[in-house]
Amino acid sequence: MTETETVAVGDGMWGGIHSRAGRRRCYRLIPTDELVASQRGRLDDLRKRARWTGVAPLVENEEGDVVERDGRYYDVVTYELEVDATLAALVAGPRPEQRLAAVAAALRALPGWWGRVEGMIPAGADIVFALGRPHLLELPAWGVPSIGTLLRSPERIPYLAPEIVRGAAGPDRAADVYALTVTALRCLVEAPDAEPERLLGWAAAGRPEDGPSRLPPWMRQVGAVTGTIDYLRGVLAAGHTERLGTDPAAIADRLDECRESMDPLVAVRRLRAGGNPERALHLAHTILLTDPSYELLVLAAELSYQDLHAPQPLEAWDLLERAVRLQQGRREAYVTQFALVSRFRRDLAGRLSDAVDPSFAERMDATVRTAFAHLPADGTDGQGARAHDLAVYLLDRGHAEEANRTAYAWLTGSGRLEWWRFDLMLDYAASFMLLDRLAEAESVTETIRQGLQKVRANQSMRSAEIGEYGRRLNALRHDLRTMRDR
Repeated sequence: MTETETVAVGDGMWGGIHSRAGRRRCYRLIPTDELVASQRGRLDDLRKRARWTGVAPLVENEEGDVVERDGRYYDVVTYELEVDATLAALVAGPRPEQRLAAVAAALRALPGWWGRVEGMIPAGADIVFALGRPHLLELPAWGVPSIGTLLRSPERIPYLAPEIVRGAAGPDRAADVYALTVTALRCLVEAPDAEPERLLGWAAAGRPEDGPSRLPPWMRQVGAVTGTIDYLRGVLAAGHTERLGTDPAAIADRLDECRESMDPLVAVRRLRAGGNPERALHLAHTILLTDPSYELLVLAAELSYQDLHAPQPLEAWDLLERAVRLQQGRREAYVTQFALVSRFRRDLAGRLSDAVDPSFAERMDATVRTAFAHLPADGTDGQGARAHDLAVYLLDRGHAEEANRTAYAWLTGSGRLEWWRFDLMLDYAASFMLLDRLAEAESVTETIRQGLQKVRANQSMRSAEIGEYGRRLNALRHDLRTMRDR
């Protein structure tokens, strides 16, 4: 087994882990001067034991148990397993949610490994993944390497529980929980950068230090994420007895909750559901600076005009335009645009009339027409249901002829006049009035009056709705009389 045939994939608590392309083997190389005869004897005993689920089997190395590298000799521990990735490599990956998922899987496997060996103190590459599952690269419960070895390889020190460093307890389940909790914390914050002696002092004192955050700025504002960091630090600060009673699955569950909140949509929606729309919108804007997504733009728009104490319809409109530019073929933004038009059409129209740049009004008109064209034909958010919103927007903007055509098209699309659609009938009449076609307007208002009498008689519409349409009809007829009398 030459150096060129293997690839170093990380360091464990004891030695370094190497893989070999195309071979169902991986290797642990431990400096020969770090082992004694009794430790080698326990390795021989492990090779004779029955295989265990989730534990890589130890096998004889057909090329010998000792190799020389750069003038130094190493004992070779051979495992029958083709490694896809080490836990250390996954924790070093770019996506925090994937880092946490790998550690959670290892934590859930830990009780099963305890049936085989306790006090393994897994660090770095002692846990590997093959076919998506975690496997332990087993060793006897040797405890920890010598102080000299630790000082030469200080990256192992933070995984050591204080009672292990002080010699107050031997390697046990509490030490294993500590080591994997440190690994979980490394998904979120960097390892400390300090001299080996200082790292050892911190470990012995039971006050581990952390480096800078590994998270994007917006995640540092999410309570579930910052709370998980505090939770993990609490596990590390707990005493030996308390850690002995800690269920690894409980830590894994906490990591899964944290992972869910690393989804921008989940994080924003949870703040919204918790009654914090301002914080939710602030978080959404922070995320959008670096990670603009269609779904988040639509959600932020909804927050802007639906949830705030002082709604911001123009901000919502701008967010929706960005969403449409991002993915023009999707309908959600168009549907939300029309919900916005329905609720704030007069406010939007008023803002447009005050706009200094006429192209702004023209652009919004074009956006409304485009959005309507992309709505589905049917359904509560379809063109038929939103035709009234389009007609009223057009009327408010002074596009009476287009409003007239829109109302007529949706009132007669079935081949007969749908007189019971009183909202569109009122729009139709108003458009005739604005076009100074008063006779047609009066004819339509008469049809509306008769229709309201009919639904009142057969009780096919709620009284409140009939009353509302009646008031709007009276206001329209009053305007018609005023125009007649000019």
